Amino acid sequence: MNRVNGELTTYSYEELTQVRRELQKENNQLKQELKQYRDNPLANMKTCWKYVRQNSIYQQNEHVRSECMEVNDCIDFDDMALEFFDVFQSAYTGMIILQVKYGVNLTELIQRGIQKNTDREGGSYYE
Repeated sequence: MNRVNGELTTYSYEELTQVRRELQKENNQLKQELKQYRDNPLANMKTCWKYVRQNSIYQQNEHVRSECMEVNDCIDFDDMALEFFDVFQSAYTGMIILQVKYGVNLTELIQRGIQKNTDREGGSYYE
């Protein structure tokens, strides 16, 4: 029983079962969305198309190097976090340049990179 607008309402077993199924379905969809973002840190990454269009991979490599140098100049953790993000963003842009201009398959590249790191550490790299 439920009180709606001051009136006592009853629901059938079938109605309650249907509501429960809908809530479970919605819950499963939300879990899948969260899993996507947890498993894919690039899911919300924004692409700097301006630099994808104008930079060669060599120019982007120099930009990544300059961002790494800026990390060395940080005086606190907040600055360092922002500079690490800049390194990440710049490296990500380089990966997009490789994909767009040079035909690199990013999914395959990521899988190969994970495998390389796993092999290098005898399987303990991602522990």
